[in-house]
Amino acid sequence: MRAEIVRRCVKAIQAHGMDAMLTCSPENFAYLTGFVVPSQPLMRHRHAMALVAADGRTAILAVDMEATTIARREPATPTRIWAEFSDNAMAALAALLTETGLARARIGIEFDYLPVADFEKLRAALPAASFVPDQQILARLRQVKTREEIALLRRLSRIADQSITDALRAVRSGDTEMDLAGHLTRNVYALGAEQFKLMIVATGERSQLPNVGPTER
Repeated sequence: MRAEIVRRCVKAIQAHGMDAMLTCSPENFAYLTGFVVPSQPLMRHRHAMALVAADGRTAILAVDMEATTIARREPATPTRIWAEFSDNAMAALAALLTETGLARARIGIEFDYLPVADFEKLRAALPAASFVPDQQILARLRQVKTREEIALLRRLSRIADQSITDALRAVRSGDTEMDLAGHLTRNVYALGAEQFKLMIVATGERSQLPNVGPTER
């Protein structure tokens, strides 16, 4: 877990009268742990959640497909793994919360991400617990960047700028958008990025289209 973010979450938990907070969206799981669970953004049902309690204890819930990733990135954090094809993720989460002494606690959870059907299962499994929205609290925490985050943003900005500059220098008359995208992709990884989410490449009349990918144009 990211120690500074855990400390900030603990302060927020105490300030808002909660006993714990859960992060369940891919972006907030990554915010707390420092890494993305690879398949979670693609398959919403593969729940990965990070827990912070008011006393600073942490834990993770993850699907079995990602068990090796979690073990490599968070070897010291207590983790409950649920089996994708035989377990119920919310039952596993309820068991984790119970083991952590939070079966009757006031717990923050991302109501704008967790599906209603899953939340109903969780509430049924932990009838003595109360759940409150924590997505706005997390959003506010993320607005104030750490030194580490500022340094990362600067590094990524430099990678993006250099990748675009080098790609534009490499393309020649007659090259396609796909050729340009190939240069950009190679540059991004060669300069040290681990992944990117969206590449926008559009020329000519396609330049008016927002968020479009490259073609053979």
